[in-house]
Amino acid sequence: MTSAQGSPANLQNLVAVFLPFDPDQVDSAFDAFDEIDVIAASLGSFSVAALLVLGRLNRHQRQDFCQRITDLSEGEVQPWMAEAALRSVEGDHDALTGTDPSLMSGVHLYGLSLLSDGYLSVDECNALRPQALERAAQYRPQLAS
Repeated sequence: MTSAQGSPANLQNLVAVFLPFDPDQVDSAFDAFDEIDVIAASLGSFSVAALLVLGRLNRHQRQDFCQRITDLSEGEVQPWMAEAALRSVEGDHDALTGTDPSLMSGVHLYGLSLLSDGYLSVDECNALRPQALERAAQYRPQLAS
């Protein structure tokens, strides 16, 4: 589907891949669904999951979280990129200025993997799905333009 609105069913199915993060389905999601839907779903899922977790972290734990994303990505993502993504989901509209969008999507994917593996329970991930779906639907038209 290539419309600016996307398919609500596709977004819902994709959010289920990201919350909790299912690494076995991520690659096939890029093959089976429109890339914009996948990115919108991953960004929506990361946004709501990160916001929930950020409320639990102190400054040092936040730095550790960013470093763990870097470690998980084997250096593909740098800690400053993870921090920029976190600031963005917190509402800093300038946090991603000048960043490479393709690298930043990696932050979302590695971040979701980390959030699902060590910071959120399966029940918490499932409870976040409606909010993630709403966010994904909001992000979809912006990503399509």
